[in-house]
Amino acid sequence: MRATTSLPGTYTTEYSLTLSNNLGLNIKLNLAGLVLFIASGYAFLVAAIHLSPDFTRSGSVYLDGWTILEGLVVALGALVLTGIVHEAIHGFFFWIFTKKRPIYGFKVIFAYAAAPDFYIPRNQFLLVGIAPFVIIPLIGLALMPFVPLAVVLTLVFMLTINAAGAIGDLYIIGLLLTKPAQTLIRDFGDGMTFYRPA
Repeated sequence: MRATTSLPGTYTTEYSLTLSNNLGLNIKLNLAGLVLFIASGYAFLVAAIHLSPDFTRSGSVYLDGWTILEGLVVALGALVLTGIVHEAIHGFFFWIFTKKRPIYGFKVIFAYAAAPDFYIPRNQFLLVGIAPFVIIPLIGLALMPFVPLAVVLTLVFMLTINAAGAIGDLYIIGLLLTKPAQTLIRDFGDGMTFYRPA
């Protein structure tokens, strides 16, 4: 099956999900994201300790007001950059499967990439959904042995934010894995509809 702009006549709507006005789901996803933030932060920090030679060579760290301010600025920049890269990877895979430029947007609590004109088969959508969760850590971990400690710590933060920010993607992937491979998905950015053969 391939992504198509026309819903086959044998398909019918099975399930619709909207994130922007689903308070209960958003609360659950944010709580799960917090747990994932803590767990992935610990895991990436342990990985950095083992991968970065600077961790074993570094001595004590002195923090003053200026250093803390610099750290906050770097963290904010890393947060924004991580969100952009995360959604760009989603968009790249949308483009691979649709051959059309995806749309990008931002709601109050999340950014998104979407291909609202297309009905995308489940297996392709699984790749779209999981790609940033896999690709960004692979790149970040591969860089850790070769960059200074300050960059390693920034990478740990970015990888942690990426993992926690992917909680919505992981939720959708979990839903899709309960659906047959023939399922089609139309993604509107802040929500999606699943379609199944009648």
